[in-house]
Amino acid sequence: FFSFLMFRVGRVVVSRAWTPVSFTRCASRAYSTFSFREIVETGNLEIQVQEPDTQDLVGPASRLYKQLKNHENSLEMFDLIKTLKNAKHLSKEHVNLTMVSLAKENHFSEQLELKQLLEERNLPVAVENYNNLFATIFRQGSEDAGEKANELLEEMKSKGIKPSESIYSSVISGFASCDGAFSSKTLSLLQEMKQEGFTPSKELYARVLVVLAENNHFEDAESVAAELLGTHEADINVYNLLLKLYSAQGNTQKVEETLKQMESKSVSKNNITWSLLVDTFKDDAEKMKELIASMDKSSVKFDHNILSALVSFHAAQGNHIQAREFLDKMLAADMVPLEFAFTSLLNHYSQKGDVRNVTEICNLMSDKGITINTEQFHAVGNALVANGHFEQWEQLMEDTEMKNSLEVYHLIIQRVLYDHNYDVSDAEQMLGEMRANGIKPTRETYTLVMEGYCVESDMDSAHRVLEKMEMDGIKPTPKTFLHLIAAYAQTGNLKDAAPLIHKLSSLGAKEFVEKHDKEVPKLTKE
Repeated sequence: FFSFLMFRVGRVVVSRAWTPVSFTRCASRAYSTFSFREIVETGNLEIQVQEPDTQDLVGPASRLYKQLKNHENSLEMFDLIKTLKNAKHLSKEHVNLTMVSLAKENHFSEQLELKQLLEERNLPVAVENYNNLFATIFRQGSEDAGEKANELLEEMKSKGIKPSESIYSSVISGFASCDGAFSSKTLSLLQEMKQEGFTPSKELYARVLVVLAENNHFEDAESVAAELLGTHEADINVYNLLLKLYSAQGNTQKVEETLKQMESKSVSKNNITWSLLVDTFKDDAEKMKELIASMDKSSVKFDHNILSALVSFHAAQGNHIQAREFLDKMLAADMVPLEFAFTSLLNHYSQKGDVRNVTEICNLMSDKGITINTEQFHAVGNALVANGHFEQWEQLMEDTEMKNSLEVYHLIIQRVLYDHNYDVSDAEQMLGEMRANGIKPTRETYTLVMEGYCVESDMDSAHRVLEKMEMDGIKPTPKTFLHLIAAYAQTGNLKDAAPLIHKLSSLGAKEFVEKHDKEVPKLTKE
């Protein structure tokens, strides 16, 4: 998608004065990779098949029961029941036995058909039959499992059949395993279960807690956590989930309160706790110093989660030496740093234009079998292009096979602008190619090309790009006009700059100029 760059060019010393293009990144990257499910152990979903009570049978009914018992295939049993559905000696024991076998082999529709047979013959449908239907629904794990279970539950209640403790546990666990659409249903059923006099297990509470947290029902999750901690033994995993919950909200006060509650109940922090705390306070340098000191005092054994978080913290603080020390600790212990640690280091070195260290980190990632992600690609590409390492960047493009994106095109445009073997008009051509590939140029895209013409003092072309931007429905900002005014000012052409200065004034740009004082040339401000 950049065919005119395919011919080989020589290495060029960069002298054009463009600023490397910036890319949109998360304002505050998470340093903890633990999901809610990883923090709270909910165990595997196991719903047991139950057998209804049976009565002694005699005569033909007894012989039929023995015949069914001798079948190893539940579908063969089902066919036999269908054949004998009008037989006088067919009883609920025969149907129940077959339904149990069908449930063990996860045949749902056949169980439904036999449930209907029971109803047609005015035979009671046992609560165990419903339990086995729910077990089959969630074991099959189909996309509509939640809808099926909900319909069956409503039908059961409409017929006056109260769910058993086992059914409540099964259905709540099943809903918790579905997508977030049933997260609220898990909570309402949990409350209903308690109202019926049943005590939810610790594992059931945990499942509800996790699904609520995953779907951002923070207040409900907090309430369930309080119930869990009030009815069962204090659990570090539950406290860790609360810490992650409050950290995601940026609620450091609640984090501090949770830590005090842990201390009052003599619940010790584990490595997940420390990792979550590093994530919570990563933007508070003083708090992080206290936290690191506390970890040292507590003789915390740093794992790759904590060490990766510390690498990222120090890199974000601009302390790459300390970041590399923690990185080296991981490597010496044969630990693989987490992806975000590499990202933080690459972003730091890229912003510093440190190509040597950018290359070193890339090589280290390759040695560890870590594939470069999109944000890392942009950081590396920015460093290489801005410092004239064009061949190395083209090799990176070839190796990573990065898909077309706005950010990739920005790098291509920047690469053209930095290379004296190309004209700014080559960068302008990329605007059409972007549209052809379904990527709409943004204000930043147009500004890059316009600034290129400004550096070349080609003001007619710069104005042409400005007009294209406006025709594309993108309004200029004060900074857009400042690029043009600065270019005129550098050549002493204030006459042509005057209309732009008036436009700038009409946009209320005084405050903007004051805010960006260092970016605005003295002559432009005058």
